[in-house]
Amino acid sequence: MTTKKQKLFSDTLLYMIGNFGSKTISFFLIPFYTRYLNTAEYGIMDFVNTTKSLILPFIYLQIIDGVYRYLLDSKYERKKQIISSSFFFVVLMIFLSLVLFYSGVIIVDPSIEYINLITAMFTMSIFNSLFRQILRGLDRLKLYSISGIITTFFIGMLNIYFIGFLNMSYNGMILATTISLSISSLVILVYGGIYKYINLKSINKKILYSLIKYSIPLLPNGISWWFMNVSDRYLISYFLNFEYLGIYAIANKFASVIYLFNTIFYQAWQTSAIDEFESENKNEYYTEIFNYLLNFQLILVLLGTISVRLFIQFLVGAEFVSAWEYTPILFLAAMFNSFSAFYGTGYLSAKNTIKAFSTTSIGALVNILVNIILIPKFGLMAASLSTLMSYLVVWIVRVYTTKNYFEIEINYKKLFSGLLLIFISSIVNYLNSTFLIIVFDAIIILIMFSINRYFISEIYKKIKLYLGNFEK
Repeated sequence: MTTKKQKLFSDTLLYMIGNFGSKTISFFLIPFYTRYLNTAEYGIMDFVNTTKSLILPFIYLQIIDGVYRYLLDSKYERKKQIISSSFFFVVLMIFLSLVLFYSGVIIVDPSIEYINLITAMFTMSIFNSLFRQILRGLDRLKLYSISGIITTFFIGMLNIYFIGFLNMSYNGMILATTISLSISSLVILVYGGIYKYINLKSINKKILYSLIKYSIPLLPNGISWWFMNVSDRYLISYFLNFEYLGIYAIANKFASVIYLFNTIFYQAWQTSAIDEFESENKNEYYTEIFNYLLNFQLILVLLGTISVRLFIQFLVGAEFVSAWEYTPILFLAAMFNSFSAFYGTGYLSAKNTIKAFSTTSIGALVNILVNIILIPKFGLMAASLSTLMSYLVVWIVRVYTTKNYFEIEINYKKLFSGLLLIFISSIVNYLNSTFLIIVFDAIIILIMFSINRYFISEIYKKIKLYLGNFEK
């Protein structure tokens, strides 16, 4: 394994440790949530998280992502200036936002339920995201992983305590998240030594201006991603109700397993893609890594599609069982999300964040139009299809718009054969005979392993080699 591939693989595993627990804890708590919360309560919590993902980037103007990018190629003194400038800017923006927000609350309705708890969760989410991005920029991936484990542990334990023992409903989930993020942020700040980089004297207006100039175009880009990811929640709650939203949220929880792997790989790939962006053989390198990603995603989606009906029937409460019908489409959406994100690193590497926005805005428009037109008639199935269509459109557009940066030879034969197997397995899920489902799924799995035997063998060898080096 070449050094650059070995680093990409090593970074991916470290990000997996840091993200896997915090992302999967909510997945493994699904049986707990669906038995202690009804569909409406779960829908409300999902609505709060959806709103958080929309509002937070407006508060810090997406500068947190800029911090990571600028720290990658900076010396120590410049790192201090970047971190100090961004930290105090974020503090100022949080303060101004809270003043504006509470002024509005006083005028509109001072008795809004759990408003202080929700704002505390939003605030700690911002600080935790900033500190974790700083760790990435400083290449402190081990502590990054540990902070993820800490967040995971406390979210799991506190959710069980607040909801299971104190019967606190969704407000217990908000409190658990707030406390967990606070503890994780404190650990990063102290044990990561980040406080050493924070000094009022190190604020540099020129650097701050560059950060804001780089980051602001990421704001509309992030909003476009938000529309593709979660805007359908608002339209579901508007056209349908919170009970449907609760079912759709569960379907997305299962799809989040694939998004988890996407996030893990993307975080590692960002660094590798930027490092290799100026190299002469980047096209060959990008092609090889993308086709590895394509193979992995197809296998992951296929296995998910085959097993999801059984898992949902076993794990969730009776009110949520119908969620399995929407998950195969959401699995495919997650796959095309990973493809478009892969190509999107070209814009980040070239620091052309405006181009990133122009491509995602197309997908956002597709998502909104399909949702508005079809949700009233086809319900949750339309919401799932809109997500899939928007990610697919963004990927196709980016394949062509990134040719100025790199050219990737896509293995279309592998892509279409994999999509065919996924489509067949989706149809098989609707059979009423458990025996026939098992038989057809077994055949599909054998075909999948036969088609991907070389890829699976290569991955096995890489893992074995990495573990061997790790033991030494």
